[in-house]
Amino acid sequence: MAMSGLKIVARSLRVRAVSTLISAFSVAVAVAMLLTLLTLSRANDRAFEAGTGNADLIVSREPSGLVSVLNTFFYAAAPVDYIDWATFERQLNSPGPRRMPPIALIGDTGWYVPVAIGDSYRGRAVLATTPEFFEKFTPRAGGEGWSFAQGRPIEGAFDLVLGSDTARATGLAIGEIVHLTHGAPGPGGQLPEDAHVHTDFDFRVVGILERTGTAHDRALFAHIEGSWRMHASDLGDESARDLETPVAPQHQKVTAVLIKAGGRPGSTVTAAFAPLQSDLTRMTGLTIANPATEVRRLLRIVSNIDQVLIAMAVVILLSSGVSILLSLYNSMATRRRQIAVLRVLGASRKRIFSMVIAESAFIGLLGGLVGVVLAVVAGGLVAQALWMRVGVMLDPSLEPIPVLWTLGGTVVLAVLAGLAPAAVAYRTSVAGNLRPLV
Repeated sequence: MAMSGLKIVARSLRVRAVSTLISAFSVAVAVAMLLTLLTLSRANDRAFEAGTGNADLIVSREPSGLVSVLNTFFYAAAPVDYIDWATFERQLNSPGPRRMPPIALIGDTGWYVPVAIGDSYRGRAVLATTPEFFEKFTPRAGGEGWSFAQGRPIEGAFDLVLGSDTARATGLAIGEIVHLTHGAPGPGGQLPEDAHVHTDFDFRVVGILERTGTAHDRALFAHIEGSWRMHASDLGDESARDLETPVAPQHQKVTAVLIKAGGRPGSTVTAAFAPLQSDLTRMTGLTIANPATEVRRLLRIVSNIDQVLIAMAVVILLSSGVSILLSLYNSMATRRRQIAVLRVLGASRKRIFSMVIAESAFIGLLGGLVGVVLAVVAGGLVAQALWMRVGVMLDPSLEPIPVLWTLGGTVVLAVLAGLAPAAVAYRTSVAGNLRPLV
């Protein structure tokens, strides 16, 4: 198109600046919604899939495997029941149907680590565990192990390690004393009515973790022995205060056990995983779940909602195309004389048609570009809100391919919306619209 044609298009858009901006804004909102939903849907899947770490199985007394995964790895709520640790270890070492104990299926290359959730500090969950938790368990599936920004892992009974976000939010430093609160926080960080502070037991901060991008960044990690002694004392067992005296078996309670099935170097864990899960399932009253499977089940449920929301965003985008159509179509009534003058000055019908299409395409492109900017802002805000609310770290970065497809689709939609107004301009009569104005 000649430069004069582009100037005419630009002037026409400026004359109708209000309607142009309204149409472009409607496109921008629809594009922003669509890109934000697409981006966060993919980011959400990646975050939840990685957030369960490298455990093959989780054993608990939760009502379902999904609840167990959400409570243990994402600190969604306080567990409803406990496992007797001494009994569990005894069953783990007792011969099963294969005339071998389940522990044999774990082998030298596997591991099992107890965890207990039930306390908190300033509304942040405390996970009590053993030192092996930091040696064996990795916070992100397929990722590296824990890294410490300061200090070291737990060793003594009353050692405490802080997640990176907890350290930032609380301002706690290495060596400071912390008194834990009985009761795990629920949604929004609310504590139960019976929550009370364990002022008789001093936990000392010995380490601060590097950021992992998981819910563990918002947690605190205590030695499970200290947790057992603290709760045993609450129940009137004064011997629990003596570190030289072993904690009585009846006070050794855990909320879950993380298990990694063993296998030969270079082989998959499938051979050991299936029989191990089968043997553990026979233990009365326990819920056995594969974290990866439970997360996939959750994502299938969530994906149905995502599809509905994305469909709504597409409908809004289509309606923005209708807005462009109406804006240009209504303007044709006041532009007939202008079009007739252009025809007299030598503009062909095809050129008039292409200029109207160019106007429509420009509105679509402008709205699309603004929508991309809005999607970047909205994605960052939503990701931050999810991080602060539930501790799930999402990467809100826009992927180039969906952006290009969305922009291209938006321009095509705008061009289609401009066909009807362009057809009206194409058929505009020169003689009928150059009569003197009276």
